[in-house]
Amino acid sequence: MSSRIHTRKMRLWVDYMAGCDAPFFNSIFTNMPLDTPYSLYNTVRKHAETISLLKAYAINADVVGEHNISNRLSQIYSFISRVAVLSYTVPDFDFSLSLANIYSIIVSAIRARPSISVIDNDLIEYERTIMEKVAARIHANATWILAPKAYPINLTMDKSAHPEKIFTFDGFKEDIYIANYEIDKTFYEKIPYHEYVVVRPEALYSTYVHNHKSITNELLNTLTESGINVIYLPRTQRDYDYIVNIKNQSKLWIPPNPLKGLDLVYHSKGVLTGSGTFAREAACMGQTAVSFFPDKLLAVDKALIDEGKMFHSRDPKKIATYISSNLNHHQSISFERSKNVKMQFIQILKLILEKDKSL
Repeated sequence: MSSRIHTRKMRLWVDYMAGCDAPFFNSIFTNMPLDTPYSLYNTVRKHAETISLLKAYAINADVVGEHNISNRLSQIYSFISRVAVLSYTVPDFDFSLSLANIYSIIVSAIRARPSISVIDNDLIEYERTIMEKVAARIHANATWILAPKAYPINLTMDKSAHPEKIFTFDGFKEDIYIANYEIDKTFYEKIPYHEYVVVRPEALYSTYVHNHKSITNELLNTLTESGINVIYLPRTQRDYDYIVNIKNQSKLWIPPNPLKGLDLVYHSKGVLTGSGTFAREAACMGQTAVSFFPDKLLAVDKALIDEGKMFHSRDPKKIATYISSNLNHHQSISFERSKNVKMQFIQILKLILEKDKSL
């Protein structure tokens, strides 16, 4: 490592893209065992509850840009403008560290600094659109790549990723922060139910989702009519449309303020999501986990399904039946496996930060 790193703090830049980034990086930098002192500079884009969750974890970050989903041209413009602003405003850094974030990789390349990219799923490998093809190649050109063993890393290597710059860990991204989870004994004071399931709708606006039909409304009706309490977590304003005609409104509640995801998972009777993170959190923790992801299944989700830790369906009635049959089952919640996964991950990250020769 360059001698100048030993005479001052290592400067790390972290860019936050989505809500799951907050617990992930909070866990990483909780008692990070680096031999070299370091400083952090954080940026965040406006997207769903990301900024609120950063505040919940007491993470200070400069807000740069937003996730504009009004139309494809707006998405492209907001992306280009955010890259430009980050390139100009981010202070000098020694490494960027990000979670499936092409902004960090691009800006690091512009600034001639190494990037460390944690790729948590294989959405970027689908390559069904020009944007997906571009994103896949950008990810493959990160200086260093960390990925779960379930990830098809050969696809990334086919796009020029160097094998010696790729590390895999035996677990999932969600394990990293589950390892640090502390049970909130006051959580039930924040919600109206003692028993409930969590439902989060599909992210139909995302570029990686090509099936734009939602089952959320039918699923919510099926669950609530069965007498199951639902804590519903809409991402955007359009997600509120799914609850307009819910007949049993007393069985459905939307938190007025963001709640920590792992609290919702731990205290629930089941987690149902049209994306992946919530279901993987539940599966890794040992809770009942259901994915109704509307597109091609991810490799990480397939691994959990094959292990019997996650259920996938696009049929609301089958999902409701699965949930009902598991409501009274004792779940084997454990954090030990996640702690072992995090230990392995941190050792890899420490090796990269303290041995990188590109500075």
